[in-house]
Amino acid sequence: MSPRPRDTSLGSGVYFKSEDYIGLGKRLVILVVDLLVVAASIVSSLLMGVIASLFFGDVEPLFVLACLIWIWLYLTAIKASPTRTLGYRAVGAKIITLRGEQPSTFRMTLRSSLWILGPFNLFYDLLWTTVDDESQTLRDRFAGTYVVKAGAEPIGKGEIHIARYTVLGYNFAYEHVSHIRPKAQAAQLAP
Repeated sequence: MSPRPRDTSLGSGVYFKSEDYIGLGKRLVILVVDLLVVAASIVSSLLMGVIASLFFGDVEPLFVLACLIWIWLYLTAIKASPTRTLGYRAVGAKIITLRGEQPSTFRMTLRSSLWILGPFNLFYDLLWTTVDDESQTLRDRFAGTYVVKAGAEPIGKGEIHIARYTVLGYNFAYEHVSHIRPKAQAAQLAP
């Protein structure tokens, strides 16, 4: 009987040293700093809208729309860019895909939507970082992203597989990079 072929259809991804992943404490700092930026954006937009309405009529909805677009850009495109958000810059973090690339705006929109539209709430999402081997949130897992130190470099590559968990009545399945263990890595390198 021949061995069953390995499923490599999801490709390969990268992984990092355990100390390169951003844990709960730094994630809380990121959350607070970025929420302060979002709150300041909302307040300033509403104030500018009210002031502009005094001179130009009812233009407040335009300022609200501009504010929503800014918040979306801040939490998606800017967060994933080399510029990063103020929260990411404060703790020296960056976000990348499982393949080690800069996430697309679509992927970042999906990641942000998982809090807004569900199924995760802030508490469960952050709690997951304390039990996850790579200190990732559920949103990161489902969006296929890592939050790591800004200067972190991958220490290896592995196949991407589907990981399955049942927790708190939920059945989770998401992409996960298999780490090559030192013995397996040595066996791969041997002639």
